[in-house]
Amino acid sequence: MNKIGMLYICTGEYSAFWKDFHKSFQDNILKKSDIFYFVFTDDENMLKSEPDVHVKFIYQKNLGWPGNTLFRYKIFAEHKDLFNEMDYLYFMNANTICMAEISEEEFIPRKEKLLFVQHPGYFADKNY
Repeated sequence: MNKIGMLYICTGEYSAFWKDFHKSFQDNILKKSDIFYFVFTDDENMLKSEPDVHVKFIYQKNLGWPGNTLFRYKIFAEHKDLFNEMDYLYFMNANTICMAEISEEEFIPRKEKLLFVQHPGYFADKNY
């Protein structure tokens, strides 16, 4: 069974997206894998909660726009030891929702080391 780490930043108002994101992923993604969520947040209620062993809330100061985006990989690198046991790591935008079931065969790279997706806002745009 693969250990999948989902890296998720939800600081400031973005913490409102967590519950829908988490439920949609629990319901639809990688059912044969063991998924661990690393949630970087400044939301005190989330930080005080007692999540299951698959969710780790990590305090992250809200750096505002564009700081949260520009420094996301620096934030992740500062906590890299948390990810040592993961077979794969994925970053997901806070407002992502998984609308349909996605299997390991569709999502986990086979021989490649990276997975890329096209932003849904540009899916039909011929310039991208």
